[in-house]
Amino acid sequence: MRLRDEAIMLSALAHGEHGAVVRLFTREHGLQAAYVHGGRSRASRPLLHPGNRLSTDIEHSGEGRLATARLELASSRADLALNALSLAVLPWITGILADTLAEGDPHADLFGRTDAVLDLLAVEPGAHRTARTLAEYELALLADLGFGLDLASCAVSGVRDGLAYVSPRSGRAVTAEGASGYEPQLLALPSFLIGGGEPQGDDLTAALRLTRHFILRDLVSDRARPRLEQARDLIDARLARLL
Repeated sequence: MRLRDEAIMLSALAHGEHGAVVRLFTREHGLQAAYVHGGRSRASRPLLHPGNRLSTDIEHSGEGRLATARLELASSRADLALNALSLAVLPWITGILADTLAEGDPHADLFGRTDAVLDLLAVEPGAHRTARTLAEYELALLADLGFGLDLASCAVSGVRDGLAYVSPRSGRAVTAEGASGYEPQLLALPSFLIGGGEPQGDDLTAALRLTRHFILRDLVSDRARPRLEQARDLIDARLARLL
C-alpha cells in the first residue's frame, strides 16, 4: 500500500549506518512511522528537522514490517531555533503528538491547526500571542483526542453564565458562586477561553496551567511524562520572564 500525503515531522532517530526512523503526522492518514533510506546523509538531515512540513510518499510492504518513506521539503521550520520561546514550544507540541496519536488514525482538523501554530511560531509572534495560541491549541487538542473539557455550564447549578473555575478531577466548569469555599482546590477558568475577548491580568498563566494539568494527566504516557514535563517546565519558565 502506498500513501501520498502532507506531513509534519515529529521525530527522527538514527537507524543503522545510513538511515533514520521517523514519526510523521500526516493530514489524511494520521501518525505514520517509517524508515528513510539515507536519512543520515548531509542532503537528508535538513528534511528531518522536527516541525518541518513535508510531502511524503510512504510505502507499506507488509504486516509487521516498517514502512519506507521518501520525503520532500514543503516548508522548513528551522527558523524556530532562532527564537528561544518558539524553540521551547516545538518539542512540547511534536512530543505530545508523537506520544499520543494512534498510528493510522486521521486527524485532519488537528493537522491543520498544528500546521497553523507552527507557522505562527516561525514569525516570532511575541510572548502574549504565543501563550494565547498555545492555550487555545491545547484546549482544542484535548477535545480532538477525546478528552475535551466540559465548559458549557456549571457542574453545580447548570447555569451557563459566570463560569470561573474548572474541577481538576472532572474537567467540568463551575461558577464563582458554585465554587465558594472550594476555590483553592479548583483551576481558574479565564473567560477568553470560552467567550473570546482579550486576556486580562494573569489569564494567560491561568489558561496554560489549566491545559497543562489535563494534557499531562489524560494524554501523556508514563514513559514520555518525564521528558514532556521537562519540556513544559521550560516553556513556563520562559513565559514567566516575558509575560
